[in-house]
Amino acid sequence: MNRTRHAVPANASQRTHSVPLRLIEQAFGRDEVDSACDEILAAARTACSAPRLSCSFSFECEHPNPWYHAVAVVIEGMQDQEYEQFLLALARLGLVEAAQGGRQ
Repeated sequence: MNRTRHAVPANASQRTHSVPLRLIEQAFGRDEVDSACDEILAAARTACSAPRLSCSFSFECEHPNPWYHAVAVVIEGMQDQEYEQFLLALARLGLVEAAQGGRQ
């Protein structure tokens, strides 16, 4: 597959965020990964002011326990504060795990 690379701002970088499939199922329903990815992409576009945002998705299913299966979201072209806004949007969608305070 050919992939065109676009100029990325100097303070932007490539980031990967894993969204557990179980959270996608809780928020969107069973077999609604496409709908969830559409919403994730919309959140990325809303958070990012760069015209050349690159966003791709892939499954992470190597672990034998399905609890750990996830969708990897690779984003290129977001600055730090834009990425923070993106993560807040994912949390509003129910796609970020709550912090486990006090657990080691």
